[in-house]
Amino acid sequence: MTNILTTIKLPGAVKGEIARQEQWEELRSVFPIYLALARHLEFEIPFGPDRRNLPVRADAEISAGLQRLAASQAQSGAA
Repeated sequence: MTNILTTIKLPGAVKGEIARQEQWEELRSVFPIYLALARHLEFEIPFGPDRRNLPVRADAEISAGLQRLAASQAQSGAA
């Protein structure tokens, strides 16, 4: 029996989507921490309560807001 290793090369667009989804999943996992810090430190939260239940798939608008929240907390030394 011969073992043959096959490598599938993903197109750049697919790799980009995978990386974007991985980043989104990381942001989703730490979001409750950032949200709690934002409330405690009285930071402005860039989206309303109705948008705080983060979807499984990345949403450009929510993702940008979450990145701004994380960056503002990092700049202030909160995170």
